[in-house]
Amino acid sequence: MYVSRDELVRLLQNLLHNALKYVDLNTPPRVVITGQQSDDRWYVTVEDNGIGIAPDQQDRLFRVFSRLQPRSRFDGTGIGLAVCKRIVEHHGGYIEVASPGDGQGSCFRFALPSHAESSTPGQ
Repeated sequence: MYVSRDELVRLLQNLLHNALKYVDLNTPPRVVITGQQSDDRWYVTVEDNGIGIAPDQQDRLFRVFSRLQPRSRFDGTGIGLAVCKRIVEHHGGYIEVASPGDGQGSCFRFALPSHAESSTPGQ
């Protein structure tokens, strides 16, 4: 996977932190992390049993200071997922989220090149 160790740690920390934070108080958290290489990319998935995300709110998640939950319920700044997006896009990857809706967990998936992508054609 072509990304610095520090950026990968930050990316995974943000995703894991959210998976553990956004869970109903009466539900033991469950997080499943998988990874696989296919062609020239690594795909990593972080799936949880948290509070979920309404489909009509999912496009807002990766915006800076965007919060879907009130601070009175869940503390935070609203920048963690924006940082994740910046990291993966900086390296030619992408990040996406899928959730059936409120109360049904979330699945974050990101893809990163297996090696450095040249910004100059032919190099």
